[in-house]
Amino acid sequence: NAKIVQVVAGSGFSAALGSDGQVYVWGRNDEGQLGLGHTRTQTSPTPLPGRFKSISAGNGHLLLLKGL
Repeated sequence: NAKIVQVVAGSGFSAALGSDGQVYVWGRNDEGQLGLGHTRTQTSPTPLPGRFKSISAGNGHLLLLKGL
């Protein structure tokens, strides 16, 4: 069972990084800032494809760092 190791928030949206590298996103997505390929608001945590090492968020963007 993976544990949440990092949580970040932007303007109306959030993301969480699991110890297994899985990222979950939710909240406002009117400009596609969640990286889901659409602009619908996500009311519950939604997994992104891929595995990541670190995440960061700003006012209207989400930054995901993949491992090498």
